[in-house]
Amino acid sequence: MKNLIIRTLSAVVFCYVIVYSFMDGPLMTAGIFMVFATIGLWEFFNLSDKSIAVPTYRWIGMITGIAFYVLLARIAILQTDVRELIYLLPLPLIGLVHWLLSKKATDLSGMAATWFGVIYVVIPFISILFVGYAEGDFNYQLPLGVILLTWVNDTCAYLVGSVIGKNKLIERLSPGKTWEGLIGAVVLTLVAAWIIENYMFGTIEASWYVIAVIASVFSTIGDLFESRLKRMAKVKDSGAIMPGHGGALDRFDGVMFVMPVAYLYMMLVI
Repeated sequence: MKNLIIRTLSAVVFCYVIVYSFMDGPLMTAGIFMVFATIGLWEFFNLSDKSIAVPTYRWIGMITGIAFYVLLARIAILQTDVRELIYLLPLPLIGLVHWLLSKKATDLSGMAATWFGVIYVVIPFISILFVGYAEGDFNYQLPLGVILLTWVNDTCAYLVGSVIGKNKLIERLSPGKTWEGLIGAVVLTLVAAWIIENYMFGTIEASWYVIAVIASVFSTIGDLFESRLKRMAKVKDSGAIMPGHGGALDRFDGVMFVMPVAYLYMMLVI
């Protein structure tokens, strides 16, 4: 009972922070999700260091990831030229020189994991900001709607799977996930899209129903991907920033795969 209360209170606080950041505007949104991205990078490097023989170049990855996020946020908010990303070129070059001169580096696995972590964490979190600008001016309803549909899918998949789930989806990665839970979540997420369209945010050029399907499919992939990372590292949670919920990667694992795909879809139809 105590654990349930802690989980509920931390979830309420977490949701308040997310909704407040969106409604406050793009600067607050960029700032809050930069914090989550920074924590997510640190968690990823912890997982990676436990699962591969050669450690990652953590501080190079952290500095590069934060700089990458800030520069992309500037491009999104100020609508500047994407070619500004050229300013990041010295950072991977410094990493490469460090790898060449390091006596401990025996192969490229540590460096490869470092750059993969930057892409895996930063691109999804900054995509939240870009989704907000998909229609031109910043519209907090777009990224908030995508996140809501993703969380509805995750919750419904768990509830339906717990009640009627019998056929495991991929048991070796996530024993609790079932085909029944997946199918039930798709249906209920489509219902949530109907509610969002008719009673919350209204109709948009990028159909909420298509985004609901994207959320169901790619949230499942994101959850399975992070589950594999944790199994390789032999840990239960990626971190402990949210009491009862784990780390940033645990909380956003589905969103991290859904948001970039949702943004690409919006760019095709808007």
